[in-house]
Amino acid sequence: MNTKSKYLISICFCLFALACFPFYGCVNGTPALPISNTSSPTTGVPTSSISPSIIPTTEPTIEATIEATIDATVTASTEPTKEVTKAPTKAPVTNEPVKPKPTNPITKEPTKEPTKTPTKVPTKAPTKVPTKTPTKAPTKAPTKAPVIIPTIYSVSSPEKNTLTNSEKTVVIDISNTAKGYFSIKYSGSNKKVKAIVTKGDDSYTYDINTTNSYIYFPLQLGNGTYNIGIYENVSGKSYMPILQESFSVKVTNANSIYLDPNQYVWFNQSSKITRLSAEVCAGCDTDVEKVSAIFQYVTSNISYDYNKAKTVTSGYLPNIDNILTSKKGICFDYASVFAAMCRAQGLPCKLVTGYVPDGNTLAFHAWNQIYTKEKGYITVSFYIKPGFNTLDPTFYSTINNDEKAASKFGDGSQYQIYKVY
Repeated sequence: MNTKSKYLISICFCLFALACFPFYGCVNGTPALPISNTSSPTTGVPTSSISPSIIPTTEPTIEATIEATIDATVTASTEPTKEVTKAPTKAPVTNEPVKPKPTNPITKEPTKEPTKTPTKVPTKAPTKVPTKTPTKAPTKAPTKAPVIIPTIYSVSSPEKNTLTNSEKTVVIDISNTAKGYFSIKYSGSNKKVKAIVTKGDDSYTYDINTTNSYIYFPLQLGNGTYNIGIYENVSGKSYMPILQESFSVKVTNANSIYLDPNQYVWFNQSSKITRLSAEVCAGCDTDVEKVSAIFQYVTSNISYDYNKAKTVTSGYLPNIDNILTSKKGICFDYASVFAAMCRAQGLPCKLVTGYVPDGNTLAFHAWNQIYTKEKGYITVSFYIKPGFNTLDPTFYSTINNDEKAASKFGDGSQYQIYKVY
């Protein structure tokens, strides 16, 4: 064989080797995503110019509509770590006007879009859902002890201190900010209206989904100055502000915020959930016993609704009475029912949304944080301490191994908080 032939054979061999050499760094064509307990969603500020007459914005997606549950095979760290107490600084919502400037009643159309707009949303539904329905025996309400219906923390709008626009189509009642809440009533004809509440770098977006009646919202961002903007839909995904104001807040009791009903945990004195909480807690002598009874009831009597998880849409809000009737729900429903039953018993309880590990990704989820001054066991394996403790009724209801379930959410280290209600 001559030298030229050997040279050509060598080149062919090299090309063949390159073609067969595997490419690492991707799984199924997608870059692998490592799990980190400190990772958080990212946001950004849009830089595109806008029309001087309208505010183009992507209609915000309420975070709790993306349903997820936890991969039961992932266990929590054996060393407790400090529970996350702050929402990720960047939110999974796109083009949402966030920080309206406080002004007097609007005299002209705005020419500038609010400056802070979250840009990232969860990119997909969770990859895993509970694999089985609860098998624990349903917890029945005690029959020997007397059932005492509690007097719940009620909310009202006395209209002693209000903010309104020049057309009088929206009223913001700030008469009860010292109690930890405010309310909004819209009486216009627009079918898509949003409220954006900001304090510092934090913001909450709410749908105003009723007309001519007040809707109640928590003041969960602490004391200080709050800015609020009310926006009407112009066309498509464009909104225009009809009211921008600010007001000062000094809450007398910070825990009262998580005792009141609000848009996400709605109930009143005559609701089914109020009496049910009394029945479930009849005979309980301590707050820990009440938390245990409520937790066991919710996780034993509500099954995970797989069909609802697949079809739930943006703007979904739990209807607690409907959930009690169907005995089915998604994580948002579990968390809302548990919070309402605890609040009816005078136990401060947060409904929390955020992220939890789900295989190789972080999935959007809803859970609770319950406050007591006491300590003790609420399940065979789960022990709570004074203060706020993380509880995940959705996860617990789908896992029959008490120890595994308790170790998952025990210290809250795997839960990344986004919003609190």
